[in-house]
Amino acid sequence: MARCYQLICDNQNAIHIIRVLGNSTLFLTFTANPHWPEILRNLEHSQTPDARLDLIVIVFKLKLDSYLHDLKKRHIFGRCIGNTYSIEYQKRGLPRAHILLFLPEDFVPRNPDQVDI
Repeated sequence: MARCYQLICDNQNAIHIIRVLGNSTLFLTFTANPHWPEILRNLEHSQTPDARLDLIVIVFKLKLDSYLHDLKKRHIFGRCIGNTYSIEYQKRGLPRAHILLFLPEDFVPRNPDQVDI
C-alpha cells in the first residue's frame, strides 16, 4: 500500500512540474550496461554479470546520480530549471531511467548545429 501511495505522489509531482514549467525540452534515456568496468572488476572468477543483478543496480544508481549531477550542475545541455525521472526494468532485468529535462527558453536548441555533445 505504501508503494502505491509513493507512485501516486511521484506522478502528482511530475504533473506539477509540467504544469509550472511547461513541456519538457529533452527526453533522455539512461540504460544500464552489464559490461561496465566497475561491474566486471567486482565479479568472482566464474561469475557473469547476469548472476550479480544487485551489483548492476548499485553501479547503475551511482552512474545515474553522476549523470543527473552533470545535467543539473555542470549544465551539459544548458542551464536546467527542472527535471524528473523514473526508473524501470527491462525484460532482461536491466534498469533504465527515462529523464525529462526542462531548459529555459533561451537554451532550447532550434537546430542540430546548436547541440554540441
